[in-house]
Amino acid sequence: MQPGDLKELAQHLIRIADTQYKPDTFKAVQFQRTKYFDRAIIPLDNATNQHELNVPGDFVYFDMNSTGILSYVLDSNDPGRPAMPVTANFFQGGVPYRKLYLSWAAQPGKVMNLWH
Repeated sequence: MQPGDLKELAQHLIRIADTQYKPDTFKAVQFQRTKYFDRAIIPLDNATNQHELNVPGDFVYFDMNSTGILSYVLDSNDPGRPAMPVTANFFQGGVPYRKLYLSWAAQPGKVMNLWH
């Protein structure tokens, strides 16, 4: 899969979410099979460091409705790798992981919508 393919996949997922959204889960066709994706709404009201999310998968996507900024590390990354800061409409795919570690500064009233 090329980087342009991942961007097209993310845009396709956004279109599906906009038209076929069901609370916290929607169906998408990926590589000619049906796969379910889940959404986690992360409130950023209080600062948090290394919050562990046990959500195994092979991609992360923070949608366009995300309003804040946070940093994350996949458990499959090399130890000591710095956290990557992300904002709305961020997609990373093709890297299997078991857990995500999230950190953010206090941002009252802001949220990040994580699809995994």
